[in-house]
Parts: sequence; structure tokens; C-alpha cells
Amino acid sequence: MRISLAWLEAECGTALDPAATALLLDEAGAEADVAGDRAIEVIAPPAFAHLVSVRGAGAEIKARLGLPSDIGNPAGFAAVHVVVGGPVRVPPREEEWLRDSEVTLSGTVTDVLAFVAIETGVRVAGHVEADGTLVLSAEGSGGHTAVARAAALLTAWSGAVVTKEVLPAAEAPRRITVTPERMRHLLGPGLDADTAVEALGRGGIRAVRRPDGVLVVTVPSGRSDLDGPEAVAAEVVRLRGGYRAVAASRLLPIRPPREDQQRKVRDLTRDAAVRFGLRQVVTPVLDRADGTGPIVVSGRTGLRHLQVRHSLVEPLVRLGTGHLFEIGAVPESAVPGDERFRFCAVLAGPVAEATLVDPAPRQAVFADLVALAELLARVHGRGEWDFVPAPHPGFDEEVSFSLVAGGTKLGRAGRLSEVDGYGLEVDLCALSALDRVRRTVRMPEDEPLSFNVTVVVPDRTPVADVRAVVAQAADAPLWRVAVKDLFRGGTGRLSLTLCVAFPGVPGEAVRSQRRRRREAVLPVIVEHGWEGR
Repeated sequence: MRISLAWLEAECGTALDPAATALLLDEAGAEADVAGDRAIEVIAPPAFAHLVSVRGAGAEIKARLGLPSDIGNPAGFAAVHVVVGGPVRVPPREEEWLRDSEVTLSGTVTDVLAFVAIETGVRVAGHVEADGTLVLSAEGSGGHTAVARAAALLTAWSGAVVTKEVLPAAEAPRRITVTPERMRHLLGPGLDADTAVEALGRGGIRAVRRPDGVLVVTVPSGRSDLDGPEAVAAEVVRLRGGYRAVAASRLLPIRPPREDQQRKVRDLTRDAAVRFGLRQVVTPVLDRADGTGPIVVSGRTGLRHLQVRHSLVEPLVRLGTGHLFEIGAVPESAVPGDERFRFCAVLAGPVAEATLVDPAPRQAVFADLVALAELLARVHGRGEWDFVPAPHPGFDEEVSFSLVAGGTKLGRAGRLSEVDGYGLEVDLCALSALDRVRRTVRMPEDEPLSFNVTVVVPDRTPVADVRAVVAQAADAPLWRVAVKDLFRGGTGRLSLTLCVAFPGVPGEAVRSQRRRRREAVLPVIVEHGWEGR
């Protein structure tokens, strides 16, 4: 979610540096990046969902900077019935906050709901009843407070009138008790209950120390992640500005591991190859020495004439005919870790097993290799792959190509020179380094209206001419005029029934629209010397 920096400054009551603010939120367990001059992009795992809101992020920043924070659970409502008085006029300051957060203003209740969602992290839902009353409600922790906030903003920004307030069911505040022994076990001897009370207070969480040393924590309504002593101890450590070694029994991780993009690319490639019908194999890393590889083995007797493989094509070709693929590492040098993962596929021989229905299945052709490349490009979503003619060792010079995507060379493909088949090799490390390309999705159109018209023409009249005349007269695209029925009698006449589809006009009766279009077509048919009905 994108949050306006000016909004955060108003919440914290002090000026904030964008880079320093993003670093503070990163240390709190979220992934924050500076977005432009006046906004911060924040992504948080479910354990720290409260950080994806102005109030949650503001409370975290104030706790880490030592600023005073509000403690307590504000009153709220389970539902509020309001009558909207007119258009929503967002004040200039709040309007600037919303625009910095990439919210498009519409002058409706949607502006208020978007404001509350960014401020509290809770999405308030609204539906209109039969009498025109707008009912606001929300689910989850913090929903009652968000509903009250949305009703207050509607009253202030649009002159709405609250007609009914539904109080939430009485619920005792949730409390967590931590004994001194448990606290020492989780936090170590250097942090006691008094230190925990002071740290939790800075984060807006009410906590007291009883005379017997037991820590009692009152959990705010919006902090469903605080569900036990381990979570309380982790919150104390986090609010103090550092990650100490909390007990191994802690359930929630401080920060989830980052996704390995290269491993994800290898998994997607393997699944796509299996769906295509290829069989996965593994070839030896040590290969026969031919003087072309980067690492030649010269050691004990028996390993003197071997080298580390520099490609996956040659080992697969030596396995014979078949539809095979391999995903493996190819070293670039003798430096440990200097290797690149590649995907290689060989298509040789028949595309299916011989059966009684098809005793002689066709052999693999170059179109099968192109289909495999298109499948891989579509699965990874990093742009289309182009086949650029270029010579490569192991491939026929007449059918040898370089695979290129977005100006980056990904590998090679073509007809193999040693066997009757086709091969493809892709550098998966180079593929994972490419940016994903967003695809444009065409939204479905509304169902068009249609009417039928029958045209009787001479037997030798082209059907395409009849469709063109009807499309022009009906003011409809040619592709929306289809032949629904055709009858050829013995009198040299051809009867065509055409279905004409056209976009409807909102607010006008469907029958009148069909009649108007049909009456416009019939005179034109008569002008061409045809019969129409």
C-alpha cells in the first residue's frame, strides 16, 4: 500500500525523512521503499498487518523515535445508518494525502471509505437499503473503530445525518499475563517487567506490573497478532529497536525469508516442461574433454581426460532419440559458486507412442520447438521470445537461432547436427533477471442486441456482398453480421437469413431498437433489387 509521507508526519506530529522512515518500517518487519518524493510503499506479512496503515505505521515510528503515543481503545460501532446529504468534498489537506497515496477522487462515499482504509487498515463496507439509507459496517479487529471514523468523516465532508448507531456486543478486553520467570526466560535477565511496561507504552499498548511482579498486558482491538507471552516478548524487543535472541519457542517469525526468484523460475520451467510432455533426466557434470570447456580436470588416473560440462545440449544428445529435458548448473569458471542454471530440451523421434489407431505417429518438427518456447515465455511473463538467426555449435547452420527477450540473449535453439531432432537451451539466470511484463487484459463487453433479416438474392450473388450491404445499412461492424441460415431452391434463388448484432442504447426499449435497425435495412435491400423480410 502507498502511504502519503505528509499524512504520516501529521500522525506522528514531526517531520520525517523518507529514507529514514522506510528504514524504520523495514526494521519493524515490513518491506518499505520510498515511492517518489512524498510517499512510501509498504508491504507487510500477516504477522505485522497493522504496519500497512497510517495509524499502525505512525504508532511504530513514534515508539522507535521515543515520541508520545495514545494508549487505549477508542469507542466504535458495529454498524452506522446514515443519510448522505450531498457530494463528498474532501478538505484540501486530506485531498493532497489521498492523491499522494494514488487514490483517484470521485466526490462520492468511495473517497471516505478509501481514506478510512488507508488510515486504519480496515476496509469499511457500505450498502444502500430500500429507503435510501447507507449502512456502514466492517469485520475483523479494529472494524468498530473504523466504522465510527467513516461515519464522522461523512458527517463532516458531506453533511450526512446519522440516523442509527448499532453498538457492538459487550466483550471483555483481552489480557495476557506473563510471570517474572517466563519474562526472564524470553527476554533474558537484562529486561524486566518495568522495562516491558515502558516499551509497550511507547507503542500504544497498555501494560501494568502487579505487586507480585506479573506483567498484565491489555491487547488493543487492532492487534490480533498479540496472542501470547511469546508475541508480547517479541513486541517488547521490537519496540526497543533491536532484535534480541528470543526463545526458540516463539511462533511468529520477525521477518519472513525473501523469495528466491531463481528457484521460482526453475520450478516454473520444470512444471511447464512436464505439462508439455517432456521427460526429465540428469546427466553427469563431468564430460569428455574436447578442449572447449572452462574447467579441465587433470588429477588422478582415470580423470585426466574429463572436463566439467559447459553445456547441457551435448549430454542430452548422446542419450539418443526422445523428448527429454534437464535443468542443471553449468560452471563458468573454477571459482566456487560461479555457475549458471540452464534449461535444455531435446525433441527427437515420434511425438507419441505407436498405437492401433495411429501406428505411425508423426516425427517432431520445428513447430513443436516453437510451441515449447512460446509456452515458457507465457509461463514466466517476461516478454515474448524472438528467434534471431545466428550460428551455434551443435546446431545446423541453416536452422540455428538465438533466443532473445527484451534485447537480452537467453539462449539458443534450432535443428541438432548430430541427431535428427531439435534442441533448445535457455539461461535461467538471465531469464530471472528480466522484469515481468504486465499483459493488457481486454475487459468483457456487454452482451449486444441482435435482430434477424432474410434476404432473397440471385443464386450467383456473393454472400460477402450481401453481408456488407446489410452491415452498412444497419450501422454495425461487418464481423457482427453472421449467416444464420441458408436455403437454395430450384428457381435460381438463394435465401439468406442473417443475424445482425449491435450495441444497445441504455434507456431505450430493446424492441424499438431492433425495429429501428431492421426498418433501416429493408429499404436498402429493395434498392439493390433483392427481396427482404
